[in-house]
Amino acid sequence: MPRRAHRVDQVQQELFADLRRFGFTVLDLSKVGEDCPDAAIGRNGITSLLEVKTPRGLIGSYRISEGQKEFAQSWRGSEIIYGHKAESVTREFIKLAKHFGQWR
Repeated sequence: MPRRAHRVDQVQQELFADLRRFGFTVLDLSKVGEDCPDAAIGRNGITSLLEVKTPRGLIGSYRISEGQKEFAQSWRGSEIIYGHKAESVTREFIKLAKHFGQWR
């Protein structure tokens, strides 16, 4: 396995484990392909898609491929959350849930 793929997988698995400790359920979608986000996450009856971005991929904002942009634009569900730390993903998830009046 290429070194970069190993690093991405390690970041994903650590993030997924941290999110589970934060009370989320996590469904790994990273093998789906077709520019599908990396996971579906749920908490308090709310579900969102998550695209894991490594810190190395950060420069001002997340680097998102053209295919990922197209997927996000065609997705008719809630916004896709981008992140690599459980704290920031949780913050974004709560903001999204509050926006839709679904956070309890």
